[in-house]
Amino acid sequence: MAFWAVELIYLRRWARWLLIERLATERKLGLFKYPHDIPLAQLAETLIQQRQVGSVVTQSADTDDEDDEEEELAAGMNPDFSANNDVFGLLTLFNISDHTPLARAVVKYLDSIALKESDKIFLKSLTQGGGPGAQSAGLIISERIVNLPSQISVPLFETLFSEIQKAKARGLPFNFQHYVLITQVLKEDGPGPAQGDHFVKVEEEIIQEHAERVIETMPAGYGGTKPASLRGNDVYEPNWRILVLAENKSQVVMEAIKTAFPI
Repeated sequence: MAFWAVELIYLRRWARWLLIERLATERKLGLFKYPHDIPLAQLAETLIQQRQVGSVVTQSADTDDEDDEEEELAAGMNPDFSANNDVFGLLTLFNISDHTPLARAVVKYLDSIALKESDKIFLKSLTQGGGPGAQSAGLIISERIVNLPSQISVPLFETLFSEIQKAKARGLPFNFQHYVLITQVLKEDGPGPAQGDHFVKVEEEIIQEHAERVIETMPAGYGGTKPASLRGNDVYEPNWRILVLAENKSQVVMEAIKTAFPI
């Protein structure tokens, strides 16, 4: 972590738009790499309006006055963090239970990639929203460049879960019973003994260990085949899974991530 000087800032309009636009345009946003029915610009705008929860990762600039920097950031005037600065990652949450057209588009995508009918039914039960006692779910959107160390997940998830609790205390609509996360896993392809799963974001293996349900998928757009991914001399087959984490397990997961990646 000493090599990466990072700061977590609230998802301000220009920073969020820069991140979503850049990653989506370059097709690096692995979560939504293949679906054709999710309007990414609308998703970005929704995240822009959501000021209570979410962080981006950027390289930190030295400053003599953090209070002045915060005021400048809020006004979009900080010269050390302009629209030309690189954004390296994002962790935020999107409500998929509120029955907006965008939420329905995301739920439809989740349904389309779930392989088992029982999993499709389970996902539908999580996203019904509505009346008293109804289940609701938030989609965790976690994206970062591949060479960021896994230790960055500690402040990111600490900030996310802390912001969720604060938002709930203020009566804001973040009272979810479950969190949904799409994770990418690489499986070794070819002859020889299997080497197990290789999680692109290592902390998501911890989330899987505590997940209430692990849903195998076939991402739309593959046409029944899966492309190979090269790592060194090895060939891996990319797979996507939907992880469903009960809200009451979030602090257990947080402590496990902190233990696995001390900073």
